[in-house]
Amino acid sequence: MMKIERMSFLINPPFAAQEFADADKQMWDPWLRQRKGFMHKTVTIHSGGRVEIQIFWKSKEDQDNAATHRELPIIEATFRNVVGPIYHLLYSD
Repeated sequence: MMKIERMSFLINPPFAAQEFADADKQMWDPWLRQRKGFMHKTVTIHSGGRVEIQIFWKSKEDQDNAATHRELPIIEATFRNVVGPIYHLLYSD
């Protein structure tokens, strides 16, 4: 059964939302495409600097395997270093 992973971020300053989305695509998409069960990802930029990301997986098991992959902390740290302190995770499921 397909699983949709949802994340919402608040970007401050709001005008940096596109920069955040571009960096997300550049850093995360290649890694995601290598993960078993990854289908596609959508990014929506809302007014006020809110960015929503939906990642579509073939199954919850595939999502769980990606979430525990040994490379994940390295990618997350690199993303934080590139983007800087402009974002705050509002929720993730």
